[in-house]
Amino acid sequence: MANRLLGWLGVELDAPLVTQVSRFDPWKDQPGVVEAYRMVKEEVPTLKLALVGFMALDDPEGWGCTGRSGTLPEATLTWTSSPT
Repeated sequence: MANRLLGWLGVELDAPLVTQVSRFDPWKDQPGVVEAYRMVKEEVPTLKLALVGFMALDDPEGWGCTGRSGTLPEATLTWTSSPT
């Protein structure tokens, strides 16, 4: 089931994967996850990153989290506007 869900989200499981599943919010520190990913990627070149979460419609700060990570062609960013 996990493989099917990850495939539906566009996450390929052909390499090591770092992931965070949480609400997109400054308190969840997605930029910190991206920084940790970049550090590990130096040692594990095939590493991929998936940030999966939801956006609270009443939280404008959360929408700002999606643009702070920079360009990562090997990353997958998936979100919805509700946690269900």
